[in-house]
Amino acid sequence: MTPPRWHLVYTKPREERRALEHLRRQDYECYLPERPVERMRDGHRCIVTEPLFPRYLFIRLAPGTSNWLPIRSTRGVSTIVRFGNRFPALPDEDIEALRQGEVAVRPLFETGARLVAVEGPFAGVQTLYLEPDGDTRVRVLLEILGSEQRVSLPLAGLRAVGASG
Repeated sequence: MTPPRWHLVYTKPREERRALEHLRRQDYECYLPERPVERMRDGHRCIVTEPLFPRYLFIRLAPGTSNWLPIRSTRGVSTIVRFGNRFPALPDEDIEALRQGEVAVRPLFETGARLVAVEGPFAGVQTLYLEPDGDTRVRVLLEILGSEQRVSLPLAGLRAVGASG
C-alpha cells in the first residue's frame, strides 16, 4: 500500500488558519508552516506568527484520492494546487525539512539596513540600523557634524529607505 502524500491547498486571502481549522475538523492531516516576525503594534516591537507561504497550506492525502469536493468546499479554501489534471505531491521528507526550519525570528530590520527618520529632530535624515534598544527604541548610526554617532531613536519614527507609510 502506498503511503499518503502531501498536497498543496491554496486558501482565500488571510484565511490560512481558518482553512486549517476546518480541514482538521474533517479529520484531514494538515500543516501550515509559520514563522515568527517582528512587527510594530501601538508603537512597540512585538513578535507575531505569520504563514511562511501566504495563502498556502499542506494536506496529507491517500494516493488515488479523487473526490476533492469536500476539500475545495471547506471554509477558507480556494482550491487545490494542480497542473492540468495532475495534483503534485511532496514527499514526507520535504515537509519534515520545513518543520525543522521553523525557529528563527525574522527581525523588523536587518543590521546595516538603511533607515530614514520620519519624525522628530532628525526627520529626513538617513541612518544605519545597528540593534534593538528595548521594545520601543533602536540604536542607529547617524552622521552628525561630520562624525558617526550611535544614537537611540524611537522605532515608530523610522522607516526603511524606500518603504512607504
